[in-house]
Amino acid sequence: MKTKFWGTRGSISAPSCKELSTIKYGGNTPCVEIIASDGTIVVIDMGTGMRVLGNELMGISPEGEKEKDTSFNTGKGEVSVLLSHFHWDHIQGMPFFKPLYVKGNKVDFYAGEGCEKNLKYQMKKPFFPVELNDTMSSKNYFEFKDGDIINIGCLKVEVRKLDHTDDVYGFRIEDGSKVVTYASDVEHDLNNKGNLMRLARDSDILIYDCQYTYMEYDPESHGQKGMGKRQWGHSIIQEGIKISAEAGVKKLVSFHHSPESGDVKIDDVIKFAEEYKKDFDSKLKIIAAHEGLEIDI
Repeated sequence: MKTKFWGTRGSISAPSCKELSTIKYGGNTPCVEIIASDGTIVVIDMGTGMRVLGNELMGISPEGEKEKDTSFNTGKGEVSVLLSHFHWDHIQGMPFFKPLYVKGNKVDFYAGEGCEKNLKYQMKKPFFPVELNDTMSSKNYFEFKDGDIINIGCLKVEVRKLDHTDDVYGFRIEDGSKVVTYASDVEHDLNNKGNLMRLARDSDILIYDCQYTYMEYDPESHGQKGMGKRQWGHSIIQEGIKISAEAGVKKLVSFHHSPESGDVKIDDVIKFAEEYKKDFDSKLKIIAAHEGLEIDI
């Protein structure tokens, strides 16, 4: 099973600029591709990174030129989408996903309540010039709920509700004995920590929301003034380490980087995490997700 990262940023895209470099980790919002051992393709979330993934599936170069024929540009492609929730940063890439526009391609959408209605509404005029019904691919819409098990190709997907400002779901994706857990847009220590632990148990990879530093999340605990981020629906790397150690996770991937976190800041967070983990699980591997990252398990 291969995991590929096409968008790693949270809340809003963050193009690199003079004041804030995001070249190393990327500026696109969440999109993760899972390629199963049987070739099944599952996409988790449809942030702006989904545009880049779509070009790759269509055999289009970064310069916008067609390089080769693929199943998707010949109308024979199949892809399933798992959507954690409907916030803008997780759906903005859908209208720019080129395989949607090719007759013969099949796209299955899995999301919580309102799956079909909400996705179609996003592309209604005046928000977008092409409505979802007018795209040429074949589309199916499936609603899931907490505790559901979904079978997609050889993959078994467990769905659990997590804690965010609106309904959000995490996914445990199993390919035989290999496990990837996706827990973006989750706040620790609220109502559904048990669900998070169930998803994460013995995972090879835990993709976890580490949007804030502890200083940003709770400035008062550091004797600082300013607006904290409690109950904003996101987490910190310290909690990701604690959860990973308790659940027996092998590799923690810091994800959903704040649009205000540049490359240097994310580097510093990972350096801090390497020291912090020694009090919990020194064998845990910790990396920060970046666009183009591929992990084989």
